[in-house]
Amino acid sequence: MVWSADGRRLASAGYDGRVLLGDPVTGLPRHRLDGDGSAVWSVALFPDGRSLVAVTMDGSALLWDTATGAEVCRLRVDNHLSSCSFDPRGDRVVLGGAAGIYLCEVRRRAVRGPRRPGPSRRSDRSAGNRGRGGSSGWT
Repeated sequence: MVWSADGRRLASAGYDGRVLLGDPVTGLPRHRLDGDGSAVWSVALFPDGRSLVAVTMDGSALLWDTATGAEVCRLRVDNHLSSCSFDPRGDRVVLGGAAGIYLCEVRRRAVRGPRRPGPSRRSDRSAGNRGRGGSSGWT
């Protein structure tokens, strides 16, 4: 579970594959965000509270718009992800787990990543088995 920086939103991860985005004053959910069905291990809110990222046991990272509840983009890697966090400025998100550690850049509601140190630079939608480096787009 995580609070937004302004204290106006709460997000909770669910073993049922859902994320609940709620109002901490009323205790009522604003949105129920359905993932891919795999257990959601961790959630993080963008510093301005407008976006949320969640990571799942099956290796998906999902980005949602918190105002509408719409999924903005999805990234898949070949192992589970168990943690995620935005940097304080909100222009990067880090994803971690058995799949490795991935740093993704977030710009103008589009995400580029994951990036891992290494000589390879690729551009496709799945990180696959590229634990040795590479990147893929979240757009």
